[in-house]
Amino acid sequence: MNSAYLYNIVDEINDELKQVNPLVLAALCVSSTYLACQLWNMHRDDIGIRRRVKNYVFNFIKSIPMVRKQIDTQLKEVKDELVKSLVYKDGPNEFITKLPEQGINPDELINLARVYDRMEGPRYLEGRVSGAVFSDESNTDEMTVYQEVFRRFAWSNPLWPKLFPGVRKMESEVIRMCCNLMNGDEESCGTMSTGGTMSIMLACLAHRNRALKRGVQFPEMVIPSTCHAAFTKAAEVFRIKAVKVPVNPQTYKVDLKKMRSAISSRTCMLVGSAPNFPYGTVDDIAAIGEIGVKYDIPVHVDACLGGFLLSFLETDYQWDFRVPGVASISADTHKYGLTPKGSSVVLYKNASYLHNQYFCDPDWQGGIYASSTLEGSRAGVNIALCWASLLFQGQDNYRRYAEDIVATTKKIREGYGICIL
Repeated sequence: MNSAYLYNIVDEINDELKQVNPLVLAALCVSSTYLACQLWNMHRDDIGIRRRVKNYVFNFIKSIPMVRKQIDTQLKEVKDELVKSLVYKDGPNEFITKLPEQGINPDELINLARVYDRMEGPRYLEGRVSGAVFSDESNTDEMTVYQEVFRRFAWSNPLWPKLFPGVRKMESEVIRMCCNLMNGDEESCGTMSTGGTMSIMLACLAHRNRALKRGVQFPEMVIPSTCHAAFTKAAEVFRIKAVKVPVNPQTYKVDLKKMRSAISSRTCMLVGSAPNFPYGTVDDIAAIGEIGVKYDIPVHVDACLGGFLLSFLETDYQWDFRVPGVASISADTHKYGLTPKGSSVVLYKNASYLHNQYFCDPDWQGGIYASSTLEGSRAGVNIALCWASLLFQGQDNYRRYAEDIVATTKKIREGYGICIL
């Protein structure tokens, strides 16, 4: 195609456009450009065009009176059944809805607490529940330690490290113990959080902020379809587009080829589970790490469930900071770390990642305000109880518990009709 032919086409277009009112032509150009930009932004943002269209169609259908009535009826049935399943243990006891004029005396209050304690649902201490609670609560020495620790640190707050230096030191020691457990070097670091969801969200926040600093306007994270729902929550809260990758139907591990193809210039993190919740399989973290190194994308390992199991087992694969490319790990101390509920850790390869998690407002009229996590004030007693629990258990107990779980898994595998992945 020569230039003369192109000039002829341009001349023909100009001749046709001469018949159009200039104002109309300008309006059409502006409108089409605006529409194109909007479509492009919708494509790049955290929701995407496909999901927006699906939401619009679904919301339109729901707005039809007949459909709306049917949905409301079914929702009411589900709600009534859910409420019934949750509150059936309440019995005839009235709810306390107002503060008493005078405080309740200790003996009466303790008796009231006993009533609430007897309202518990399935007897989890008898082994009738999977997950939720990971300690049998039977060690009286352990409980004695917790009682004393609670008494000493119940009102502590690590937001004020100079007022509570003991809690600050305890958190530092918990982080260092966990970093060493997961084969971090001297530069590895992290913070404690209130649970696995918060640890995952903090890691997503750090990697998103890292991407924003690098000029990425619409960060994306590539996650397995089996990863914890906390990643989807983080995507919604922090406006990160979650690109989900299916798992291999034979191994139930994330499909590495599809993960690689899902990467774009906006990808701020890759995710692997160790293990995932739906199937209990451990993704190929070493291979994900290789992809991360190749494309300079940090890899996060969600070890909330398995961190305190895999660290004490001899495995033929690596999943922690020994893997090149792994930049962060989330691990729950209050699961198989056996600590009282309300503690977890998010660990980073080095401080450059951790600093992206921090918040600081130097211009606040009340003075410089800074926090290392999303929370401002934190319960120092949770940190203290976690610290005490880790030291009380020690490596021997954790190793024994991990081996017992593996032995139980092997026993279950022998069962008829049961498939252990």
